[in-house]
Amino acid sequence: MASIRNLFLLFLTSFTTTVVPATSQPYNTYTFPNNVDYAACEGLPVLESTLHWNYRPSSGAVDVAFNKANAKGSSWVAWAINPTSNGMVGSEAFVAIHKSDGSIKAYTSPITSCETMLQEGNLTFPIYSVSATYTNGHVIIFASFQLPFNRTLVNHAWQEGLVSDDGTLRPHSFSRPNLQSFGTLDFVSGKVHGILNTDVLKGFDILDAHNIWKKTYVGIIISLAIIAVILEVITWIWVCNKKMVKKSEEHVDIGQQRAQLGRYTNLSSNINEVVGNAALPNQLHCMHQLQSKRLRKEEILKEANLDRKGI
Repeated sequence: MASIRNLFLLFLTSFTTTVVPATSQPYNTYTFPNNVDYAACEGLPVLESTLHWNYRPSSGAVDVAFNKANAKGSSWVAWAINPTSNGMVGSEAFVAIHKSDGSIKAYTSPITSCETMLQEGNLTFPIYSVSATYTNGHVIIFASFQLPFNRTLVNHAWQEGLVSDDGTLRPHSFSRPNLQSFGTLDFVSGKVHGILNTDVLKGFDILDAHNIWKKTYVGIIISLAIIAVILEVITWIWVCNKKMVKKSEEHVDIGQQRAQLGRYTNLSSNINEVVGNAALPNQLHCMHQLQSKRLRKEEILKEANLDRKGI
């Protein structure tokens, strides 16, 4: 029973925390300062960020605009891709630092350790241009680069933090949105995924949004959840019935033991009565013998007294 309940809770947790791929929204209505139109755009699930890009298949290069809304007065913003893994280490970042005086700086930074301070450095793939702007609370990073290994499906991450008065970059917050700001990006299909436990609905990656099989897939998952609930209920009913049967058997055993003890008590009383009745004739015989001896003794004493008197 415990194993079934644990599996069901695991299934329910995975189902409720799943984030489906981001759907297209009219982010392309945003007008960029460089007057560049981007063919693809997607809203990222956390940190009020959007990503716009143009992919050039002939050269394998991309033009990217990372837009962070509601940026603080003195802060840093970064967007990175990781060509080799999905972790922080190994990411290749594009960074923008916006200071309270209104100045802004853009540069690249390779992340080689978890204690990175986003130092400026060269990336492992060709960078054609990188710049940044700040407009109406939006920090936007513009970058043109060659996709590493010509891979159009990459892991990416985005982050924000504050800047100290001396220009030092402070570590980012460890709130839930900051810890969930990573995922996968397909420059060809235009799909962006936030990684928040996507194991259960991972099949959406191969299902078209307008395909009827997508509904079937969801129906199967819901059916499995219903089956898990039914199994849980059946298990509880079986356990409760088993406990009731066990209690009934215990009551029957106690009644049988009491009845048997009563029979043993009655039998013992009868035995004692029989033994007592069997001993009664012997007792009467002994009393008669004693009485006869006493009477004989009295007669002998009388005869002896008469002899002494000379009668």
